[in-house]
Amino acid sequence: MVTLEHIKKMSYQEKDWLQDELWNLIATNNIKEVKNFLKDFRPKDVFCDANFDFEQEAMINAPLTLYQACIAYEKTQDWTLLEFLLSLGLQANDTDGENNVLQYYIKLGGNNAEVIHFLLQKGASFETIGQSGWNIIHKCAHDQQADTLRLLAKFGADMQTRTQVYHNGELIAQTPLMIAASSTQEPMGIATKVLLALGVDINANDNKQTALDVAIGVNKEILKNAGAKRYCEL
Repeated sequence: MVTLEHIKKMSYQEKDWLQDELWNLIATNNIKEVKNFLKDFRPKDVFCDANFDFEQEAMINAPLTLYQACIAYEKTQDWTLLEFLLSLGLQANDTDGENNVLQYYIKLGGNNAEVIHFLLQKGASFETIGQSGWNIIHKCAHDQQADTLRLLAKFGADMQTRTQVYHNGELIAQTPLMIAASSTQEPMGIATKVLLALGVDINANDNKQTALDVAIGVNKEILKNAGAKRYCEL
């Protein structure tokens, strides 16, 4: 059995190599070889938690490992490998500090309804907040990822989920619409239009500002034409 102390002494290169080796085995959906690979490790030692430090802790990214198994399922239509990994104690809603497996699956282009429903049933959430204080919905709003926002909404994501960012001890709880309205990413305004079409609260606020208050560029016109108000007008 490989001890945690031994893992801590491994170099970055050794850890990366072992992680890549495991992912390659998962890609072939060879559960026998995956089990053989993992038999010398304790899962709690080898898989990273949300606050992992490669120099101090585990070596394998758990959400991305589960993601690899999701891609393997798409090829084989066999849940066995994914179920095995979850049986080791990995949780579908566990993050690596930024994303859980469901969020990675969506972020990296996944759209298989069976996979998404499976992960949701296993406890994964679109709304899980990363260390940045954002989740995938906020990021998509910021990056003008219109199609992904529609996909998230289709599968029941909360399109008014709030950020959990602290600045000088004060919580900044913005909605995806507020983030989209203040984003400088191109093509500007696309995410704002999509979120409005999805029926989000146009005047949702953080007790200081609405989307119109923080809007820049073409977003101001889009919001005004849709009937948005500033916080002082509410």
